[in-house]
Amino acid sequence: MLMNQCSFAIGKFGFMGFTRKWEPNPMRKPTTRPIQRSPIFLQGVKVPAVSMHKFLGVLLDQEL
Repeated sequence: MLMNQCSFAIGKFGFMGFTRKWEPNPMRKPTTRPIQRSPIFLQGVKVPAVSMHKFLGVLLDQEL
């Protein structure tokens, strides 16, 4: 069994929900906005929802 010494900082994580759905914007300008996601908690650490993320040099947004 191979063991490595990698550790991950959960505080640097973010999650993205892929959807094309929009919801009404309470601020009214613009009139709609992408659906807002709530943060999740892993081992007591808050992981925020992000709308865009850079992965291997490619920018991904929640609408794909």
